[in-house]
Formats: sequence, structure tokens, C-alpha cells
Amino acid sequence: ASAPCFDPLFIVTKDETRWYLAESLEATADDRCHYQMKLKDGLTWHDGEAITADDVIFSMDVNADPDNGAGYANTVFIGEEKVSYEKVDDLTVKITLPEVSASYVTILGTLPLLPAHVFDNDTDIKANSEANLKGIGSGPYKVKEFKDGEYLELERFDDYYGQKPSIDKVIYKVIPDSSAQEVALQKGEINFMEVASQTSADKYEGDEAIT
Repeated sequence: ASAPCFDPLFIVTKDETRWYLAESLEATADDRCHYQMKLKDGLTWHDGEAITADDVIFSMDVNADPDNGAGYANTVFIGEEKVSYEKVDDLTVKITLPEVSASYVTILGTLPLLPAHVFDNDTDIKANSEANLKGIGSGPYKVKEFKDGEYLELERFDDYYGQKPSIDKVIYKVIPDSSAQEVALQKGEINFMEVASQTSADKYEGDEAIT
């Protein structure tokens, strides 16, 4: 549910590379182990603070600690060997791989940055529930309100650097029971729901009120 709040660095597809927070990633040697990544200039977090190379270093440090459960350890490890990374300037990070990895560039691009200043540069992010609940990110939506066990409300981030979303507000409701989800959909209390079974899919295909 928090994905709309956090942009990746870039996305590699079979046809193209789509640049988000990063502006470029260039090989600095022919060995496919040395790279330099540059962020776009002028980007800000939802609280107005600048997005910089310090945030890249912090995010990679967070993922270097498996206890954090951040989920992107493969951006800082290739097998058992650690990737080396260092700040060059406010927008540039140098990355050195311990060995060649055909998939590393694609994996790196998916890394969502975390705001170092919100966590006071403390990589033990699991222990910082207050910072996590703020949900300050870089994506097209920002957190407006979160009620544990009830809902997460997002609103459009009007200073987003990319194309602005056409929907101004998104609410994720917490409805653990699948039957209750279906009742909420049928009553119009929710607009979108993941169908949980083929039986439900067959039922809704015949319902003209539901697309």
C-alpha cells in the first residue's frame, strides 16, 4: 500500500530504461564492476527536504543489515560478498561490485530510497516506529493519515517531479475477512478489490455493476 509513496531509482525493461529518482548510471570501467550513479537535481521528499546521495548511502546501509528486513539486500550483496558504495558529491554515488553480476543493474534500479534525515541517519529503522509511520517518501502520493488496523489515506503530492496523478486521494481499507471485502464492494464502500477466488471472478463477470 505504501508503494505509491516511494519511487524507485530507475526501471529496466527489455525495451528501455525509465528514469525516476536517478538521472543516469554509467559504467566507469570495462569490467562491468564499476559504476557511477547520478540523481536528478532538485528532487525533494514529501516534507520538502532535498533528496541527495546521502539518502542513497543511508538506504544501502539499511539494506546491508539483514535484521532490518528492508527487503533489498541484493542491492548491497552479490552472493556473500558486499557491494562497495561511496558518495562522490551531493548527487553522485560510486558503486563497485565484488564480481560481475548480469542482474545487478536491474536490481539496483528498484531500490526505494529512505529519507536519512527522517531517521536521523539511524539504520535501525525497525526500532523507529515514529519515523516509519510518517511515511515520508518521494512518490506521487504522500501519507495523509494512518490508523492502524483501519485504513491508510494517501493524497496527491502536488510538488511531484513527474506526471501528476489524476486521482487526488486514495484510501486503503483494512478488511481482513474476504467475505466482508465482497460485501463492501457490493455496497459501493470500496472501489477496487483483488478477487480472491475463481468463484468470485465468475460471479463478478456476470455483474453489470462491476467492472
